[in-house]
Amino acid sequence: MTLTLIIFFLVLYFFLTTAKTNNPRKIFVVSSTFIMILITGLRNIAVGNDTYATMLQFENITLISWDEILSNFWARYIDPHSYI
Repeated sequence: MTLTLIIFFLVLYFFLTTAKTNNPRKIFVVSSTFIMILITGLRNIAVGNDTYATMLQFENITLISWDEILSNFWARYIDPHSYI
């Protein structure tokens, strides 16, 4: 995907530099921004190494009570060891 975007931006840049347009820099920035927003908006939840696992962990946080979080605060967050 990254290679495709780089090639697209290079082709767009060379096309705009050779074309007779009023403001090629503005057209390049607007079209590049639009394409990047479109790609980001259409991204699937399962894309990425750990996106899905992170989303599940984020949703499971609601099941943990504040008592459980604060019960061993010192042991878990301030002075963690390899066995915790």
